[in-house]
Amino acid sequence: LGARTYTPGTQAQTIANGQYLSGVQTIQGDPNLTSGNIKKGVSIFGVDGAVEQSFLATLTVTSDVGAVVTATHSGGTEVEGLSATGTVVLELPLEGTWKVTAVRGVAQYNTVTIQVTSQYNAALTAEVHVEYFGDATPLSSVRKYLSAASTDSHAIFAGGQNKRYDGVLLSLKHIDVYDANLTRDSSHSLLNFRYRSQATSLGGKVFLGGGLGDVGANGAGTAVNIKKVEQIDNSLTITELEDLTNPKSHHSATSISNHAIFGGGAISSGESTASVDAYDQNSTHTTPVQLSTPCSDLAAASNDNYAVFAGGNEASGVPTAYDSSLTRVLLTSLSVARTGLAAARAGNYVVFAGGRNRSANPDTVLDSVDAYDLFLTRTTPEPLSVARHGLQGSTLKDTAVFAGGFTGWSVGICGIVESYDPFLVRQVQTELKVQRAEHGAASIGSYALFGGGCGGAEAFINSVEAYRYV
Repeated sequence: LGARTYTPGTQAQTIANGQYLSGVQTIQGDPNLTSGNIKKGVSIFGVDGAVEQSFLATLTVTSDVGAVVTATHSGGTEVEGLSATGTVVLELPLEGTWKVTAVRGVAQYNTVTIQVTSQYNAALTAEVHVEYFGDATPLSSVRKYLSAASTDSHAIFAGGQNKRYDGVLLSLKHIDVYDANLTRDSSHSLLNFRYRSQATSLGGKVFLGGGLGDVGANGAGTAVNIKKVEQIDNSLTITELEDLTNPKSHHSATSISNHAIFGGGAISSGESTASVDAYDQNSTHTTPVQLSTPCSDLAAASNDNYAVFAGGNEASGVPTAYDSSLTRVLLTSLSVARTGLAAARAGNYVVFAGGRNRSANPDTVLDSVDAYDLFLTRTTPEPLSVARHGLQGSTLKDTAVFAGGFTGWSVGICGIVESYDPFLVRQVQTELKVQRAEHGAASIGSYALFGGGCGGAEAFINSVEAYRYV
């Protein structure tokens, strides 16, 4: 039998008897034949294994940043990892059936079931937590430029503008109130005719200030800026408070800690103000340090640390924030200067969406989105799916929901609804049935409501559509 080398395998190899060896017979060895390379409980050629686990498969999961991804074997073994960059790699120690899912904050992701033998890639998508619910009872009258905010128990749509049969424009005192079951109550009225007012919620009350009214007794006449402030409490009792510093419209409002804040606005044709008015829960009126720049047609919203005002007709305006003691802080400018934008809170972020850049010629409608965190650090989330201005935003269960708007300067109305969750992940929702702009938005219970506005062939509309958090 000539020279021969034997490589061990899974089957025994023999040399038959009765042979004479005429060459060297080599039984192959391997330096890797050690207990550290053999699974515990297994013996190979008399070498007992000591390895508790042997990674059999690499699982690459695509998931949103911040998601905790968990793979669970049918036998109960779990492997977990954090998606820090949009993907997470898990090493699975066992063959067989694994169920893979993820959780990020309140978001629960879909489950992927895989049979592991070598390598597998899985993509996980967030479950939609905001969904289209349907129509609520319409507003008591068709109107646009209405204001909206919520007490603890009611979403309130107040004031607005509509058109009389003879074409005369009217400012309104109408109030439509929706409870957590979307039951409407239209038995109350504002104390003043007004549209383009601003409203914000504080301590179970709604503070409504400024806007355009008229000097007539029935809502018809020449529109003028007003400085009246009204407060609506949980029982829907309406009280008039001390006036704003200036009569104004096209301003913005939000709340922080113990204060409802009204900032900026137009005080006359072509003239803006930087004035800021604050009202505490006892309705005491103060005037904090003014905005960094006089501006109108801006937006505002708050997180737990700051009330942030940004945007406006003045391209050079620097965003202004106020903390819980009404101390003013200047912060990084928006990624693109713009007006006609909307703002809402998403988790710890104040999110500014859409708008138009008036410094461009012609005006450029934007899809830009900027967010400021608890430290006023600015990030730029995924932009809107459709560039628009005149949209409206509301916060529903820590999710910012934006709806409607103009896709052009004064035409091209859309019904797109998009949401940004507490991690600034964008989801595009089912569209509104009625396209609209210059409408009102408020949330109550599990619902975000978008009501009134102008849209389609009808100049003024009264429909109210609801999105539900599930």
